[in-house]
Amino acid sequence: MFPPLFIFHDMEEIIGLVPWIRLNKTLLTQKAPIILKIHKEMTTEGFALAVFEEFIIVLSITLLAYFSQSRAFELV
Repeated sequence: MFPPLFIFHDMEEIIGLVPWIRLNKTLLTQKAPIILKIHKEMTTEGFALAVFEEFIIVLSITLLAYFSQSRAFELV
C-alpha cells in the first residue's frame, strides 16, 4: 500500500513545487532564504528524477519485504 501512496503524494509535489517556489519568491526571500537558495535552480524535470530515484528505493524495499517473508521487516 505504501508505494501507491508515495506516488500519489509525490505527483502532487512534482506538479506544484516549482511553480509555487516561483510564485512565492519574495516571501521565501524574507522568511526562508535558505530554502530559496537550495531550490532556486530546480526544474520540474530534475525534481521528478529525484522522486523517481526515491521511488525505486521504496519499491525495492517493499518488494524485498513482501517476497522475503522475513520478520525483520515488520514494524510491530
